[in-house]
Amino acid sequence: MNARNDSESTMKSAGNMTVLKKGTALFHGTDCDDFDETTESLNGPAWLSSSRGVAQYFATRPGGWGGTKRVIEYALAEDLELHLVSSQRAMAQLADEHDIAVTGVEEMRESVEASGIPGWVIPGNYADGDDILIVRTDLLDYVGTTPASAGAQGTASKEDA
Repeated sequence: MNARNDSESTMKSAGNMTVLKKGTALFHGTDCDDFDETTESLNGPAWLSSSRGVAQYFATRPGGWGGTKRVIEYALAEDLELHLVSSQRAMAQLADEHDIAVTGVEEMRESVEASGIPGWVIPGNYADGDDILIVRTDLLDYVGTTPASAGAQGTASKEDA
């Protein structure tokens, strides 16, 4: 399986929605030892990216959990339609329309789940790639885990590039 996806081949846009195609590789970076990705499903809503570099950043970021730094690869089990967020204004409109909290990680996760939306894709949210929030993590098939190395850090934001 190709570890890096070309967003044009894995996403099909329609209006303010986009479809991630079945088989799309998605990455999640973590350093939380309380989570065993080989036997547990990722708790949703969860942030992922089609960029290994973005996941690498979150696995190695300062101030994390302090555990084993790793990048987890998943494959999407079926096509998934998500909101396409192309600007801060679009995010504000989505948040207003669906009563989504945009401050605080836990508040955002809870409000997105309560809203009933499937999640979103923010293309180019980070210098290394997109930011994807998926509510139904049961649609993710575990592919494998690779160690995250501090020397290969991704960048957190466009401003860091």
